Amino acid sequence: MEISDVSKIIRKDFPKVGPDVSISEIINHLKNHEAIPVFQGDEFIGIVSLSDIIRRDYPPNTKTKTIVRKNLPEVNENDSITKVARLFLESDSDALPVFSGKTLLGLVYQRDVIRASKHIINSSMKDIINVPEVIEKNETIGKARGKIKEYSISRLPVVDENGKLVGIVDSVDFLKVIIPKRIPGKQDLTGDVIPDYKLPVTTIMDTNPIVVSNKIGLKEAIDVMEKYGKSYIIVTKNNEPIGIITPKDILEIIASTEKERGVYVQIAGLDNIDNFFDRDKIDKMIGDTVKKLGKMFDRIDYMFVHIKQYKKGGDKLYSIRTRIMTSDGLFISKSSSWNAIAAVDEALDRLEKQVVREKKKKSDLQKPRGV
Repeated sequence: MEISDVSKIIRKDFPKVGPDVSISEIINHLKNHEAIPVFQGDEFIGIVSLSDIIRRDYPPNTKTKTIVRKNLPEVNENDSITKVARLFLESDSDALPVFSGKTLLGLVYQRDVIRASKHIINSSMKDIINVPEVIEKNETIGKARGKIKEYSISRLPVVDENGKLVGIVDSVDFLKVIIPKRIPGKQDLTGDVIPDYKLPVTTIMDTNPIVVSNKIGLKEAIDVMEKYGKSYIIVTKNNEPIGIITPKDILEIIASTEKERGVYVQIAGLDNIDNFFDRDKIDKMIGDTVKKLGKMFDRIDYMFVHIKQYKKGGDKLYSIRTRIMTSDGLFISKSSSWNAIAAVDEALDRLEKQVVREKKKKSDLQKPRGV
């Protein structure tokens, strides 16, 4: 059955927590739900997600009111699947509230949107796959967590010294480091365990990652994700991870079907930048890059730019991720900087250099020998 709006995929059965509940008390809920709602009495306040907890250094006794994500975009029960996919990308949230007027009907999760959208997905694996960041098995949990934060990702394939896949560290695996009294580490004066981030990443990794061949189709890959209840798939060749597919990758494909004409361009996280003039300049920089790259290809289907902001002390670190789908395939670049404009400029520059390099390589292959 084809689903065109979110009314058929609203989850109404989910745990509810109050603002004074601690992280350690909601851990078990987050093992089964990517995000859970926070209520003050009967009033919906916002959402606490697993990814937010993992990427920040919150102690286990931190209250949910400290980390709750408020002011999320509200989904209407009649909103289209493609619109909701776009809202997920814009908000970078794992779940969104669905309302009928002022009444909260329930939540919609990324995984449900993906499952309901298979009938509109016509892309192949090559349109979505991107080379994964990996970590070697002898590295520490702290190094893995650092990579998760630096590259703004949620999972890391673990490889041996020969680059062969031996496991994966997913966001949920870091819960093993957060839960007091259930993890390896040293006890503090209260008897709680102090997480030991110097332990090898093999201590918490999943030794049975979900793996598929690079020859299967995207819809089939989504079926595999559903079958095993996972939010990722690793693509391998000769047991080496050559790609990874995540919900965000698929949501980009779904959202891009919403375009009416021209190039679909979405900048997620632009509102994180306080300075209006910086936002305007970044928007223009991205538009200029799309125009420049548009002259190099027969077609550009879409471009996504994700801007994330992290606070370290009194400073703000900006992490940028770009993806552009062209007639010659997918191109991806990443960067980070303490200056938002510098971070975006570097990501766009890397993207353009990558395109030029690949175009030259393709041109050289097409030249007659001896020329």
